[in-house]
Amino acid sequence: MGLQILFGWCYYPVMSTNKAVSSRAFLQSTASAVGTVTVANAAPAILSQRSPNEVIGLAQIGSGVRGYELMGEAVRIPGNQYRVVCDLYDGFLERGAKRAGNEAVKRTKRFEDVISDKDVDAIIIAAPDHWHAPIALEAIAAGKHIYLEKPFTNTLDEAKAVVKAVREKGITFQLGHNLRSSPAVWKARDLVSRGAIGDVVHVRAQHYRNSIEPYMRWYGFYNNFTMPEDADTQHIDWDRFQQNVEKHSFHPYRFFHWRCYWAYTNGVAGDLQSHALDQINAVLGMGIPDTCAATGGLYYWRDGRETPDTWNAVFDYPDWGISINYAHVAMSDHFGSGVQIMGKDGALEIGWSDAKLYAEQFSTKYREKVKELRDADPSWNYSQPIEVIEPEVPFEEASHVGDWLRAIKDGHRTRSNIDTAWEEIVTVLMAYESFKQGRKVRWDKARQEIV
Repeated sequence: MGLQILFGWCYYPVMSTNKAVSSRAFLQSTASAVGTVTVANAAPAILSQRSPNEVIGLAQIGSGVRGYELMGEAVRIPGNQYRVVCDLYDGFLERGAKRAGNEAVKRTKRFEDVISDKDVDAIIIAAPDHWHAPIALEAIAAGKHIYLEKPFTNTLDEAKAVVKAVREKGITFQLGHNLRSSPAVWKARDLVSRGAIGDVVHVRAQHYRNSIEPYMRWYGFYNNFTMPEDADTQHIDWDRFQQNVEKHSFHPYRFFHWRCYWAYTNGVAGDLQSHALDQINAVLGMGIPDTCAATGGLYYWRDGRETPDTWNAVFDYPDWGISINYAHVAMSDHFGSGVQIMGKDGALEIGWSDAKLYAEQFSTKYREKVKELRDADPSWNYSQPIEVIEPEVPFEEASHVGDWLRAIKDGHRTRSNIDTAWEEIVTVLMAYESFKQGRKVRWDKARQEIV
């Protein structure tokens, strides 16, 4: 029997990257999905299967902004119980313990205590980026199942080490790109695979953000810009926070706003850009780009931060006949955020909960549909969608954390598995290296290096 991968209600074949992105390519890839999945490179999911009725002992490492949200998602999924919460800041540690929903939950500031705890089967890691690989590698070595927030790692060597560990140990792994659990993304992939927009010729994506307070200077929640009164070294383990990176004198900004400093992050490349490019990869399956050129700078929020507030990156996929343009600014949001996939016969605009299909005026594919719309409303024009898709899926089915927890029990391949995590981080690091080096970079497939 052929190997099938089912994500929710959407068939999700892994595609080869040696042909143009056309409806024919999608149909061929669907028909030959068995041949395009390298089983030898996949984590042996059978090793992680558990009884469907068994309660999973869960731990949380990092209950800051994103970690706290993930905990809220996890406690809604039946069949698991939080056993341990870990954070370096007392305030986050206590609120995480409350959200855990277990009065007996243990608290610790040492992630090693989490990993060595025999009551813990699976760990959600939502620590700052520079701790992703060190924590993940120790947890995997101990046989714990891992949900790792994006980006995958901070360096290519770290990524290679984590990929190797996951494949050798056979644990259940999920990267925190939750857009792969968006029903709108599933539907967009289905539409493209059925030739709804014809040959894909170009993609653009953007995150345009703005705020009254300095962007990313939040505390505990994305809309809270008030520094807590106990933001000091009596309540924060600063030495541990910077144990594995260059040392700096304590400042609350560096702890709470670590995304603003190069010591802990890859900037926009590993943050919002990674979301957009992974979302596109979930729809098209184009994998790692051939080349990347990234530019940008710190043009507005000059408040002591280091990472750019303005970012532009172009990714080329010559074997697919497409390029992807990504743009980010942190001081104007009128044009919003989203992904637009352009085809010869139409276009798709993808949000979190919906997808909009547009007809291309220089194509005859939707001639009858356009006539029908104009007959019903003479003011209709091509700037309006011909179809708006708003799929409704139960929470548990569309939950990214839920997909991971189910996979621990039934052994299915997670939506954001170790193979797509590898593609994500190579793409992230190509943009980062291009920006840092001030030149276009290329992915050397043979050497598995950025050159």
